[in-house]
Formats: sequence, C-alpha cells, structure tokens
Amino acid sequence: MKKQGDKKVEFKGLQIEFYSNSQVTFENPNNVEILEYNTETVRIGSEKNRVRIYGKMLDIGYISPRRVMVRGELTSLEFE
Repeated sequence: MKKQGDKKVEFKGLQIEFYSNSQVTFENPNNVEILEYNTETVRIGSEKNRVRIYGKMLDIGYISPRRVMVRGELTSLEFE
C-alpha cells in the first residue's frame, strides 16, 4: 500500500521506489548487485548504472537477483 510521500523513479532502467526516508527498493530486470555495504553507505549496481545510498544504520532488508531493499535512516542518494 502506498502512503503519501512515497515516490517511484526510474534511472537508466533501474526502478527506484522510496518509502519516506526509511526504505528504498531497487529493481532491474537485468539483475541488481550490491557493490559496497556498511551501516553508512550502500552502493547498488546493474549493467548500466550505479547508485550510492548514504545514511545511518543502513541495512539490507531484502535481496534477490533482480531486487534489493535498503532500510535505515536515508540521508541522500547519488547517481553515478
């Protein structure tokens, strides 16, 4: 169920869905992988793009070959 403030965007085929500042989901039909992971930075990549998430107490909530969910206190997102 979508709540007010949720947002979905697309970046070079990578679909990104935000749930307030506490959760973000990345989905790509051509696979998504975690390139870097710690409690303050998570870097997600696919064949054509890379995204870096900054925050506090970041955690991988869900991972599959096509989808990754990151939870925590999200502070910013950087497209590479």
